[in-house]
Amino acid sequence: CIYRKTMKLILYTLIICVFLFSCKDSKTYQEHTGRVDKQIDQFSDSSFFSRIKCMQSYEGDIYILDTERRDIVRFTEEFDSIHYIGHGGAGPQELNIPSRFFIEKDTIYLTDTGGSYIKCITDDTISSLIKLPHLALDKRFFYVSDHFYIPSITDNSLFMAFNKAMEQDTVRYGGEIVTFQSKKRTLMQNARHLLVHGNTFYAVSDNLPQIQRYDLHTLDLLEEFDLSQMPVIKQNLNYISSRENIQNSFSVFIEDAYLANNSLYLLCAELGMDYKVNKLIKISLSPMRITDLYILPGNMYESFCVSSHYIFAFDSEKGTIDRIKLND
Repeated sequence: CIYRKTMKLILYTLIICVFLFSCKDSKTYQEHTGRVDKQIDQFSDSSFFSRIKCMQSYEGDIYILDTERRDIVRFTEEFDSIHYIGHGGAGPQELNIPSRFFIEKDTIYLTDTGGSYIKCITDDTISSLIKLPHLALDKRFFYVSDHFYIPSITDNSLFMAFNKAMEQDTVRYGGEIVTFQSKKRTLMQNARHLLVHGNTFYAVSDNLPQIQRYDLHTLDLLEEFDLSQMPVIKQNLNYISSRENIQNSFSVFIEDAYLANNSLYLLCAELGMDYKVNKLIKISLSPMRITDLYILPGNMYESFCVSSHYIFAFDSEKGTIDRIKLND
């Protein structure tokens, strides 16, 4: 009798331990399998998409930058009313090497690395040019309250902030870099997407698992959020650590980032033999925590944006822009 009671007690203890361990390791986010509910594979002139590097949802419309066509295209969420903005060329009123854009109050601000300018587009016309004080990186930037915040690496900073009027001594540099074994690698691996939210902004790396939050006015670092325990990120970090360290290269696993609906969205790759870019991580901002993982229907996405109800993502393998409904 005592033996049976002892065995029962041991069994119950084991069951409780297994339960507690399972709860501890259970996912704290929801997974969604996305499906395409609408799709477009060419422009209204029957030409196909080339390389969509940047997308933004703005006041019910979707804007995309095709860097090979060298124009911006606007259409509704139903893929109607397609409208073209800008055209390629080497002149000041043309798009030479367009990189990224940001829309604020009906003006499109576009970084053009051909000449290192920001080109301001109003009513479909380039209304002014602003010479960049330092080389801009091919990452998302933003404009707010007459100030630009541009990713740009120096020996000890991640970004620059300056007044649109480029008044004397208005350029400020900020951001805490991660130091690597060589100066070249430090400069290579510290590029960040910059995404604004209220009085703060977020700096997202394409190869490091930390998200940084900065004060918009003081440029002080306020918070860091560690992604390294997210399974897909953890697998990527393990894969990177298992491979030979090549001096002039590094692995990218965050392809694009976007801020909408009080959340940060990250387009994440799966490194390895079965390489894919179809995981979308959603992170709430108050407080920062991973809430959702979307598994997108294609295998190879390059850029995306998010509206109130949809994800719009460019499938570079199929040459389509897919509309995928949010599960919120």
